[in-house]
Amino acid sequence: MCGGEALSVAKGGAVLVNISRGDIVNQAALYEHLRRNPSFRYATDVWWYKEGRETLVTDYPFTSLPNFVGTPHISGPTAVASGRPVRMAVENTLRYLRGLRPKNVVKRSEYYRSIVL
Repeated sequence: MCGGEALSVAKGGAVLVNISRGDIVNQAALYEHLRRNPSFRYATDVWWYKEGRETLVTDYPFTSLPNFVGTPHISGPTAVASGRPVRMAVENTLRYLRGLRPKNVVKRSEYYRSIVL
């Protein structure tokens, strides 16, 4: 589990990307670390379990933090999933690391409004 002790040794400006299981990261420790360390960022497409299923509902207001990025865990491996989407992800990662704006950025307010509807 990734909790307060593990997060406390993360370097400033680090990005933790979770694409495995939401529950491997302690919600309380992560929220406090993000709140207290704005240069630390967390990106995930996996969420914590409530009532036996993965849900976007969390115990803390992560989506109000500017250093938190979460997407719904809705994709899976398919024959189409390789190729172009992978190239686009790599291209956007490189753009971000070079200080450029990634392509196809969705406004946070529009994204969260669309998943609530």
